[in-house]
Amino acid sequence: MPPFLNNAFLIGLVAAALPILIHLFNRRPAQQVVFPSIEYLREITLKRVRRVRLREFLLLALRVLIIGLFALAMARPAIQGASRVARGSSTVAILLDNSWSLNAADPTRSGDLPIDASSGGNDDGTCLGLAKQRAEEVLDLMGEEDKAVLAFFGRPVVVPFQTPTANANLLRQELRKAPLSAGRADLGAAIDQVLPIVRAAHTLNKEIFVISDFQQQDLEEWANAARERGAVALRSGEHRPFGSALGAAVIGTAWADSTTGEGAATGEGTRGFELPDDIRIYLVPVRETKVSNVTLQSVRYDATGGASGHGRVLATVVNHGEEPVTERIVRAVAADGGSSSDLGDAGLSLPPLGQSEVEISLASVPADGAIEVRLGADLCEYDNRAYLVTGNSGARKVLLITGGGEVPGSTSSDDGLFIRTALDPTGRGEIFQVQSARTEILTDPAGWTADVVILANVGRLSEQAVENLGRFRGQGGGILITLGQRVDPRYYNTEVLGKLSSISLLNILADEGEGTYRSFRPTVLGHPVFSGFQLGPGQDLSSSRFRKIVECRIGSGARVLADWSGSLPALVEDNGLMLFTSSLDGDWNDFVTSASFLPFIHQATGYLAHRTGDDRGPQAVGSPLEATLSLESFQGQVTCVDPTGGNSPVSIAPTDRTARLRSERTTLPGIYRFVDGAGKRVATFAVNLDGKEGNLAIASKELQTRVFGRGAQFLAAGQRITRELLEGRYGQELWRPLLIAVLILLVVESLLARGKLLT
Repeated sequence: MPPFLNNAFLIGLVAAALPILIHLFNRRPAQQVVFPSIEYLREITLKRVRRVRLREFLLLALRVLIIGLFALAMARPAIQGASRVARGSSTVAILLDNSWSLNAADPTRSGDLPIDASSGGNDDGTCLGLAKQRAEEVLDLMGEEDKAVLAFFGRPVVVPFQTPTANANLLRQELRKAPLSAGRADLGAAIDQVLPIVRAAHTLNKEIFVISDFQQQDLEEWANAARERGAVALRSGEHRPFGSALGAAVIGTAWADSTTGEGAATGEGTRGFELPDDIRIYLVPVRETKVSNVTLQSVRYDATGGASGHGRVLATVVNHGEEPVTERIVRAVAADGGSSSDLGDAGLSLPPLGQSEVEISLASVPADGAIEVRLGADLCEYDNRAYLVTGNSGARKVLLITGGGEVPGSTSSDDGLFIRTALDPTGRGEIFQVQSARTEILTDPAGWTADVVILANVGRLSEQAVENLGRFRGQGGGILITLGQRVDPRYYNTEVLGKLSSISLLNILADEGEGTYRSFRPTVLGHPVFSGFQLGPGQDLSSSRFRKIVECRIGSGARVLADWSGSLPALVEDNGLMLFTSSLDGDWNDFVTSASFLPFIHQATGYLAHRTGDDRGPQAVGSPLEATLSLESFQGQVTCVDPTGGNSPVSIAPTDRTARLRSERTTLPGIYRFVDGAGKRVATFAVNLDGKEGNLAIASKELQTRVFGRGAQFLAAGQRITRELLEGRYGQELWRPLLIAVLILLVVESLLARGKLLT
């Protein structure tokens, strides 16, 4: 039985019974009257009656057939694969990867370095340009009745038209002007938007073309998310898991904001998709070999280093290639350019698949603190630049609050000893100026100034102290809370955390058995607190053993940056407040004696200190920019100036004597500035690419099959897309011959009803 493209019109077949019903209702019983004088006419009359009855039967059959065939024509029956000449209508979804890894050189143009697509949007010579050519091959196959929809799945995903369009020229215009995205690929979000459009299409053929470089790390992420979704599906019965005997592909993605990490820890944002059997999927690669690439993974500024006394830039560089890198130059320049923009450089050598931190001693620091770090050219230029803002190079002020006094069962006599020693080992305040005090100091805000307040195993605080901490946090200050024997969870929930955050403490968990302990695992690897740690997903920050922790519940405004083995929150952030759910006094763990403690406490404290001004570590593309400023520091409306000079509005949320400024999500790497109504720069930010995208390794065919299903058709990188290649497209829709038959039958019915036939 042929498929019907408009099944709803099949209900029209019911109308075919109307002529029969009308005929039955109009029948009247005949009365027989005998007239002897006309007996001789009986034979002639019987012949005529038989002829009339035959005509009425034929009219009834024709009318039933006309209505039935018309309903069938409206339902658009089709026979797929029945003809090699006729071609059925198609709805095509073209999913094109425009993530920044597509800036790599087009492998078909050997010897040519790509034009920098980040500067002018010109993608000639890049994989993005080749991807657009492959997409145009698909558009070239569109016939009069075919429609298509485009989706670009570099973050953020862009779908220019929410309904399929038959205008191929309009689609080509959108395709050719599509820019390179500064985000990673998010195929799951694109499928989420496009799949309902394709499903709703009333065409014989439904096809999805995925045009990408199919990076290994992206497909591993999608496969892991799909596996988690598949496990849920087995229990709920809502979807078929991928790899099933039915061969349906389930595509998923766990979208995690590169800066906030939202969705990464909780699993929120994980999506799974089942591709129906009537939708064919084609995988079109733009390259089949790995492109060697060197990436500027991260940059940071150290005000205490450098031969000239102006500080130094520490750049982490990763070699993703199989060949060693030698004699490469890493250079720091002023981000605004100029004749004297060079600030310093350093040489670089890396082994295959190696990583190194390069130190660039600065000859000077730009007045606005904005620095651009450049790496020598290679076949992927987009990740050879990174940005930072030095801001105030002076030491940050830390107010360290300790509970004081001995606690029964505790081995520590000074709750803040390890924190104070790590932040200011010499006592000269070179990086952090640490002031140790008891809780009483918090009751009088005029008696202390700080960028960060650390509560180290503090048992109780006065109501005034908690109120002052809330006001301090609202003005841009950061708060770090560490727990210990003095902390009563019930008291903290009502009097401290209950007033400062959405976090609540539950139970103290102790691993008392010999050899039992918990480990500390970051979940948001891109967070500045974990910058520089060479960690992969699920790896421990150190080999430290945590014997006691406090279980906690996370509210809607908080996010988990790290957890313990067992998936319990370990480090939680909530709008300028950070909670470490164990102690940092050497009592509940041995973390304070590990090599990881020093960089961890430095980066956590520095991160919280950055809230008080515009001295911020570089942020990832896709995150909004925020600053807390005094109301007197800016005038009128504030706008955000992006690296191209474009302006966008900045929202202002006034608080007590301060205002929280927040921009829209960033879309490009570079230096951003907040400028007030008087033209004054009030904040400067550095925004960089996600360095993970720089690994250009290609997923294996086995991994692609796991993600897209066994029914997916794999095209070779150099294989031109033609009608002969897409054999499944051939078929024939039957509505035209059915309508022609309806017209012919209408003519016959009209002639028959007028007595032109069978007279």
